[in-house]
Amino acid sequence: MRMYTSLRTFQRVVRAAFWLIIACVVIPSIFLLPRSGPWRPSFREATVGFFCRRIYQVLNVKIALMGEIATAPALLAPNHVSWLDVVILAGYKPLAFIAKADVEDWPLIGWLCRKANALFIHRENKFRVYRESLPAAQRALQAGQSLVVFAEGTTANTEQISHFYPMFFEAALREQAKVQAIAIRYLTASGERSRDAAFIDDDGFVQSLLRIAAADVTYAEIHFCQPLACNHRKQYAQQCRQQINQVLQSAPDTPQTNRNLSYAGQ
Repeated sequence: MRMYTSLRTFQRVVRAAFWLIIACVVIPSIFLLPRSGPWRPSFREATVGFFCRRIYQVLNVKIALMGEIATAPALLAPNHVSWLDVVILAGYKPLAFIAKADVEDWPLIGWLCRKANALFIHRENKFRVYRESLPAAQRALQAGQSLVVFAEGTTANTEQISHFYPMFFEAALREQAKVQAIAIRYLTASGERSRDAAFIDDDGFVQSLLRIAAADVTYAEIHFCQPLACNHRKQYAQQCRQQINQVLQSAPDTPQTNRNLSYAGQ
């Protein structure tokens, strides 16, 4: 059994690495092509989504979607558990992500994020956030783009999140855009919270990838909560946090407890 698990893990990692390498070749090439004709932005977004889906599928991550994502433009506020959050959401819908500033300097990843309309923020400098980042978020919403902000500011794999930073909800208020909380949790085949999928503390990417590949299966529940209507950014932050905590503390919808869910993936 141990030999089988090791071989299965190796196979999944090799397949994931294959798709990552292909993505690193194909995606930059597409972004170098003219923005008109068949290489228009929608084609590029579809290509990014395709590779994201291939990566989580070869790792045997199965997705269960509950609720409906708000129509664009909207500010989407998920809790943050793993790097898989970004891969799954980007594979589901063309979205722009708000990322911390140091990501922009990462080799290749930073360049790809810029091409994918990511917004980079300096959280330690509120003056720059209000002068540069908030106007950029407003322009994205004005252009009809939905934005994803991980308002926790960190990753956590708990049944309750303690705080959401309210800063970027101001952009939604100014543009009268919809705000929607998204609750994300990863489960094992038995319905327990998956530690393998978490990307917290001193976890490295390779270590996290190997854990996910070694698991029999990882179920990812994505709950699109009811869109909110508030009149203050702190209210938005509080309401989003409450909606997410309500989902995280509820009984999980695993195949054992809900046979009507439709799971995507291998």
